[in-house]
Amino acid sequence: MNILNHFSLLETTQDILSKDKIKVRGASDGYNQMLILSDFYSGDKSIFVVLPNIYLAQQYYDNLIKYVNEDDVLFFPADELISAEMVSSTGDFLFERIQTLYTLLSNDKKIVVMNMHAAIKFEMPKDKWINNIFRLKINEEYKMEELLNKLVLLGYEKTFQTSKTGEFSRRGSIVDIFPLGYENPIRVDFFGDEIDTIKEFDVMTQRSNNKLDFVDILPVSEFLYDNKEFEYAKDKINAYFSDYELSQIEKDNIKNDLFKLENHNDLDSLSRYMSFFDEDLSTIFDFKDNKRIYLIDPIKSKELFNSLELDLNEYADRLGGMSLLGMKHYESFGKIDNISNVLIEGVRSFTSADLDGFAKEVMPDNCVPQKIREDFLKIKNKVIFKKRFYFWFFSFRLLKPY
Repeated sequence: MNILNHFSLLETTQDILSKDKIKVRGASDGYNQMLILSDFYSGDKSIFVVLPNIYLAQQYYDNLIKYVNEDDVLFFPADELISAEMVSSTGDFLFERIQTLYTLLSNDKKIVVMNMHAAIKFEMPKDKWINNIFRLKINEEYKMEELLNKLVLLGYEKTFQTSKTGEFSRRGSIVDIFPLGYENPIRVDFFGDEIDTIKEFDVMTQRSNNKLDFVDILPVSEFLYDNKEFEYAKDKINAYFSDYELSQIEKDNIKNDLFKLENHNDLDSLSRYMSFFDEDLSTIFDFKDNKRIYLIDPIKSKELFNSLELDLNEYADRLGGMSLLGMKHYESFGKIDNISNVLIEGVRSFTSADLDGFAKEVMPDNCVPQKIREDFLKIKNKVIFKKRFYFWFFSFRLLKPY
């Protein structure tokens, strides 16, 4: 029997796991992580974990994947400055979110770790995602022009030569695509309207190698709509801005935004327009019906939410008008607080005294204290962060001390 089993059998643990809504005070990060693991293993629900910032979210993720199959722990990060997101959505964060949303479409339970800004981020409805994922198979008919148009709608960028995720190109009867989730780009060769072959190819040499029977195409944008939906939304956008006295900067920006929306360019810096396309917007929590939500350190998260709103106000002020403030950028923090099942306040770090006290608390008669201490350290100790470009890039640009 390991320390997690002991922890799960504690009366306090059982009490927390049995409650649909409960507040926990003065817990440590290690305690929180074992509580999350106990909840995940003992039930049939997906567990959503909301941390105040990206730094803590990465810590929790790195610790949890040591004790759960890595495929069962998902990461859902978002930029912590809304002004930065409006200028350019970070590609690696974006792709990680899309992979997570795609995985949540399955019926399997998962642990999803995110920062506060990701938790309040609007997403297109679940049905929209399901309808915009498709498979190409050899010997099946698929009109090439329809495929090219579909790729644009899903956020793929047409280029002269396909070399990175989210790009596609065409040469005669061949369409090269670099789909999300694949290590190498894919070459689809048509014979008329029939898919003749599907192969992987090397980016450097451009030579085809492994043959495939099919390829799954995921969106590379969170903003999904077709041309008909754009025309409908365009009227609503123009009607909205007609109620404001716009500065010249605002007018220029709106004109540029509409051009990008019409041509499906740089969509993930334009998520503030989502509500004009679909009034029934979702958050990541809507992708699972059977779930429990852990909101860790809600006081710090609320402070960061207030900073987010301040950042938005300052950005609007620089544009010389207030039209930006009336748009639906994200879900309210109050909504996330209300739907959370476990709110953990006053989170603290471990000390050596905590270690001794914890081992004493969970130790059953047939266990050795030293063994419990060793098991406990596996959860308590920090691990080296994964060397992901997006994390370090974000740290240098935006990370504030917690």
